[in-house]
Amino acid sequence: MMQSEAQQAMSVFATQIGSISAFFGGVAVAFLGLLIFANTRSRLMEATIGAFVTAAVCFIVSALSATILSVGLLPGASRDIASRPYLESTLLLMNVAFLLGIIALLSGIMSSGWLRSRLTGYTTTAVGAVGLVAVLWLSVRVS
Repeated sequence: MMQSEAQQAMSVFATQIGSISAFFGGVAVAFLGLLIFANTRSRLMEATIGAFVTAAVCFIVSALSATILSVGLLPGASRDIASRPYLESTLLLMNVAFLLGIIALLSGIMSSGWLRSRLTGYTTTAVGAVGLVAVLWLSVRVS
């Protein structure tokens, strides 16, 4: 049985989101590891760690959802996975987790500069805010 063009496109999309999620999850965990072993204790440090933990978990959920979605779109997928309601809810979960992961990752990046100095804080906040606006603009344009 041949896949429709829409199914093929969705499978490619899910594969891409899964790969990007795996990469960004690794970045979030790397930042998290650095911060957890730092000797600094502050509310800002706790919030920054929380942002990177949130990002890592969201990207794990997004990557797993993308994998399930890719498998569910295969011609020989089991009926349980390939059912339309299951695939639609998995797609929604993948997209929401990915967007929340991006927001949390950018939030952690924006706040992390303040742990070093005021100038670094301004820089990371400005660059991260531009990225956040771009991500939100793209997300609104796609939906």
